[in-house]
Amino acid sequence: MARPNLQFPARTAWLFLFLCVALAGCTRTTLPAVKQQDTSNLTTISLAYNRATDKLGRPPKDLDELKPFLKELGDPDAILRSPHDGLPYVILFGRNIRKVDVMPPPIIVYEQQGANGMRYVLTAMGVQPMSDEEFQKADVTKKP
Repeated sequence: MARPNLQFPARTAWLFLFLCVALAGCTRTTLPAVKQQDTSNLTTISLAYNRATDKLGRPPKDLDELKPFLKELGDPDAILRSPHDGLPYVILFGRNIRKVDVMPPPIIVYEQQGANGMRYVLTAMGVQPMSDEEFQKADVTKKP
């Protein structure tokens, strides 16, 4: 009588265990879900900042260099105000939005206050929520 092959069930059990551990390690309970209405202005600023960088051959150095690219995408005054906290965004001009080889990625734009202990920031990796504690640890003065 042939012996049953027990390798397949053992592999399946190990794979299941690995997936459970991996998924458990990937959860973050401290950050809320990112809502598109909260981040659409930052996404638009990112697009304008990228277009300005393309056209100028370098990142924009001030709002005067960025505004024409914002105008192509809508009302600059509305785009430059956070719907999350109602205040104008802080833009750190001259930073390379394409510099993704630095970790953590540099902050390019951020909300002044945010709300409920969270603020949205724009980095070279995109828009992300950041707790006040994380923001305090981030070095917004260091220019990459």
